[in-house]
Amino acid sequence: MSDSIRSIHGHPRAERGFTLIEVLIAIVVLVFGLIAITNLFLVAGSSNTVANQATAASDMAAQALENLKAQPWNSAQLNTGAIPSTAGWITIR
Repeated sequence: MSDSIRSIHGHPRAERGFTLIEVLIAIVVLVFGLIAITNLFLVAGSSNTVANQATAASDMAAQALENLKAQPWNSAQLNTGAIPSTAGWITIR
C-alpha cells in the first residue's frame, strides 16, 4: 500500500463515511431547498385567495346582469340605478 493511505500507526486509513464539511454542505443545500418549497406554498396560497375573490366578484357581476336582463324594458327599477340581487338591492351611482 502507498504511504498516502496509511495512518500514523501503519494501518490502512478507513475511507468510509462523510466528512463534516460534506455533511454541513448537504444540510445547507437541503435548507435552501426547503425554504424555496415553503415560499412556493405561501405564494400559491396567496394566489389562490386572489383567484377566489376574483371568481366571487365575477359571479356577483353575472348575477347582477342576469337580474337586469330579467327586468322588463319599462320597469321603474331600471331608472333608479338599483339592481335586485340575492343579497338585496345594489345601488349603482
